[in-house]
Amino acid sequence: MVYVLWTIIVVFLTIIHHSVASLMNMIKDPSKKIIMDWTPKAACSVMVAMFFETMNIKQGVNYTGFVHRYRQDVFLPRYGHVTMEELQDPSWYKFKVVRNPYARMVSSYFHVMRTKLKDKLFKYNTTLQHNATFEQFVTIYRTEWYGKGRSFDYHVDTQLSDIEWKAYSNHKKIFNQIVRIEHFENDIQKVNHDTG
Repeated sequence: MVYVLWTIIVVFLTIIHHSVASLMNMIKDPSKKIIMDWTPKAACSVMVAMFFETMNIKQGVNYTGFVHRYRQDVFLPRYGHVTMEELQDPSWYKFKVVRNPYARMVSSYFHVMRTKLKDKLFKYNTTLQHNATFEQFVTIYRTEWYGKGRSFDYHVDTQLSDIEWKAYSNHKKIFNQIVRIEHFENDIQKVNHDTG
């Protein structure tokens, strides 16, 4: 069990070079010069909806109801993707929402096991084809996906992107604040204080 916990922590705290490009997920409020990055499986739907509310954006009543569909179809065409220039500009306030790696892996396990992603998980595994315990799931992910430098799915892959890896490896900081879901009230108060 200790080995599994250590593996989970290493997988999610070690940065892989094949992670999902973070700029595509980030959203921005150009009027306040605020950028929010978020991690799938870290209450991202709620966080994106809250960010929209701070901009006085209400999803259309007749829209799909899924905030990420609204983000993709309406918000991003209107406000644009975050650019590298904006991300590197110190006049922009940047924060990221993350989740405890262990809790996120447990959530990812249940997500994968009840969706079509289950078939993808077993793609390279000939021993288990239909079900896996949590420990087997972590082992398969670690050896067949992460260990081979493959991206599995953004709901499971590391919370850190290539952009962050490059910045941190050069001792640079991207985000003014990391908002941890487990400490949401305290962390978001810091963001609110900093951004007015």
